[in-house]
Amino acid sequence: MSYQNQLHPWLVVCTTPEQSAALGRFRSWNEAENHIRMLQRRLPTATYTITFAPIKEEACKDEVCL
Repeated sequence: MSYQNQLHPWLVVCTTPEQSAALGRFRSWNEAENHIRMLQRRLPTATYTITFAPIKEEACKDEVCL
């Protein structure tokens, strides 16, 4: 796990009736909120949430972390 990944604890999640997906990680809550505003213009029917989800080193050993 790189130091760069540790710096982005805010996770934006998109939920539609069909699926739920993590869209990206951001360094600050404000960056995540601004990204959601842009996404809401493109896909207004989806629900977006911001979650504080810091990456733990153990969780990223064998898989690619978003």
